[in-house]
Amino acid sequence: MSTSTVTLLLTVDISTPAPAPGADGFLRGSKITVEGIASCDKHTTNQSPPLPGEEPLDPVAIEPSPESITGVSVRLSASGSFVPATATGPLVGGKKLFTSWETVLLDITGVVNDTLEITARVTAGAQAATDTITIKVDRTPPALDITKPQPRPDDPTAVPKATKAGDANNAAVFRVEGTVSDERSSVAKVEFAVESGAYQPAALGTKDGTGRHPWTADITISGLGTRRGQIRATDSEGNATIKLVDLETVATGAMAAAAGGFSAVCAMPNTD
Repeated sequence: MSTSTVTLLLTVDISTPAPAPGADGFLRGSKITVEGIASCDKHTTNQSPPLPGEEPLDPVAIEPSPESITGVSVRLSASGSFVPATATGPLVGGKKLFTSWETVLLDITGVVNDTLEITARVTAGAQAATDTITIKVDRTPPALDITKPQPRPDDPTAVPKATKAGDANNAAVFRVEGTVSDERSSVAKVEFAVESGAYQPAALGTKDGTGRHPWTADITISGLGTRRGQIRATDSEGNATIKLVDLETVATGAMAAAAGGFSAVCAMPNTD
């Protein structure tokens, strides 16, 4: 009597994710659907010669066995968790086979250095096989600069500061200017806020020959003292950069007195 062993050879392949990457190779959006195919072949290996009167067996017999596949799961990033995919293959015995499969819409997470790793795993009992691909995803925020007020010469990394005399109601309008660019996606907007207030739109100019957009923000500060402003630039993928600026309003005449050594307070027109 001959004896034999049966092993399963599993394969899984990831098709192009949906949506497909653009012409620049970057996948756009915050969600993704992963699709692919899987197969299973049953290998029967003859381990001993047949006894007299028995028909000899092929050394190795291979036959497709897609019904042996028990599941396919997908993981986004090396540290993510596997989530089950849905079988979309032919209906056999009341259930669809995993010869083709797809996931639900997944949130894109675990991007490292603008690269997303996708792993699919097919299982048949205790056996498993995997396939891994990488795609480019833009998670780099725009490059944002503030040019007015100018950075401090002694410490360019310090928060820039503008000082201006207030009007009769101790209010002043500060014009803050700068540039913004993005090498991977388009710049969507530039906004400003004061302290914890709501963001408001800044004026975003047309991209120049260097790839940078000029922007301006006219920020009204009410009351004397220093307020911290926030400038936020966002690209079309939702990546954002925030820069800070300090805006100080002083009493009318205080700036002139400080600059000229006046002993009396004198009125001074507002200037940027």
